[in-house]
Amino acid sequence: MNTFQLAKKLISIPSHLDKKINEKEIGNFIFRYLKRIPFLTKIRKQKVEGERFNIIAKDDSKPKLLLIAHMDTVEPRGWQKHSPFKGTVKGNKLYGLGSMDMKGGMAAILSALKSFEKTEGLMLLFYCDEEYDFKGMKKFIKEYKNLAFGKNLDSSGIQISPQLAVSAEPTDLKIWNGARGIIKVSFRVEGKTAPASRPDQGKNVITGLVEAVKYLEKTLKKYRTKNLGPSICNLSAISGGLSLGRDKYGRQIVSQRGDAVADISKATLDIRCGHPGLDSDIIQKTLNKFLSKNKFKLRNFTVYHDLGAFYTEPQKLKSVEKIIKDTIGRVDYLDLQQMGYQDIQMINEKLKVPSFSFGPKGGHRHQPDEWVDIKDLDKIKKVYQNLIKKHCSVL
Repeated sequence: MNTFQLAKKLISIPSHLDKKINEKEIGNFIFRYLKRIPFLTKIRKQKVEGERFNIIAKDDSKPKLLLIAHMDTVEPRGWQKHSPFKGTVKGNKLYGLGSMDMKGGMAAILSALKSFEKTEGLMLLFYCDEEYDFKGMKKFIKEYKNLAFGKNLDSSGIQISPQLAVSAEPTDLKIWNGARGIIKVSFRVEGKTAPASRPDQGKNVITGLVEAVKYLEKTLKKYRTKNLGPSICNLSAISGGLSLGRDKYGRQIVSQRGDAVADISKATLDIRCGHPGLDSDIIQKTLNKFLSKNKFKLRNFTVYHDLGAFYTEPQKLKSVEKIIKDTIGRVDYLDLQQMGYQDIQMINEKLKVPSFSFGPKGGHRHQPDEWVDIKDLDKIKKVYQNLIKKHCSVL
């Protein structure tokens, strides 16, 4: 199969997450495909949870280049004009769920492998759960982070310390060399109730929580960098009212009749950090400082994600720039302040590897009628081929 045919095949295999579907089927397809590449002598499934797994493949040598792609997509919501799984072609556009993010880029990686009889230092990671909770990448990092520093060896006796890591995320043929991090937390705030007619006698926890978030937003202004911009905070969920104790299962009972000053509230914050020095500990301490000063109590502070910002200096990507320019005729970088999180950040942070994403152009990412530019698929393939030649060629 050529790159286009591979992209269509990958699109035809549903890999979103619901009660019946996960990445198992597409993972098995990729696993079988890699087994037919003679120089990939070490290929295995890394269990993540249940039937879900990552695929890790490499040749016999110590890894120099790590190419990665996630296997999952978002759920198919609202598709009507095109089928999410048929791979419909109109003009230069290939339509299908995940065509842009990131089955087009994944097809380019797989297709590029066919150009080589042997490599020295190539490692591949195809992983699950990028669109949901980063479980696949977290599992990979948990196993391999110590190998980068020679603390132990994997079953093949090879240390993992690549010179470069590249993700096939869609980038419109531009280099995506950094990202704000994600800090997602939830917490409860307790105040003091009073009659609705005498709010001055209580401590309204809902208004107190909102003021605490405003204080946090002011504090976050100093956590910024030139390339990633400011850290931003989104109060993404809030609820509260009058506490009526707990039921027999220990669940909080909250009245929202509105006839008393609210004394309990819950909130979720999504913080996009533009500075690598910002983490969940700072968020907790900042909130607690304000709330304690104003006689509120911070409870049940829970961290869902504590993923930092990252930035790979262009100076470290000069050889990459040359390869891209020689291959497609131009080199551009994305505006990082307009971009979201990419989980190659964990590889950059834990393995201390210069990291970036490079992939095709497309449209309607995470939406109905998602598409990828067909002409870009072979351009991306050639870039991956030349990266492999540069880092993993056999002399």
